[in-house]
Amino acid sequence: MLISIILRDLWNYKLLILLLMVLLLSTFYAIVVTYENRVLVSKYNHLQEKKELLDTHWRHLLLEEQTLSEHARVEYIAKKELHMYRPHPLEEKVIKVVKDEK
Repeated sequence: MLISIILRDLWNYKLLILLLMVLLLSTFYAIVVTYENRVLVSKYNHLQEKKELLDTHWRHLLLEEQTLSEHARVEYIAKKELHMYRPHPLEEKVIKVVKDEK
C-alpha cells in the first residue's frame, strides 16, 4: 500500500526526476572531462619542455657539425690544392716575439 502510493507520487513527478538524473549525469561527465583535460594539458606541457630541450641539443649539434666541417674543408683545401702538410717536429721553428715596454 505504502509502496504503491510512493510509486504513484514518483510517477507524477517523472519529468522532474528525469531532469534531476540528467543533471547529475552531466555534472559527473563535466568532472571527468575536466580531469582528463588537466591530465592532457600536463602531458602537453611536459612534451613542450622536452621538445625545447631537444631543439637546444639539435642546435648545438648543428653548430658543432658546422665547426667541424669548416675545419675539415680548410684542411682538405690546404692539402690538395695548396700542397701543404703538417711539419715534422724537427722541422718546426719557434719564434718568440718580445714587446718593448716603455
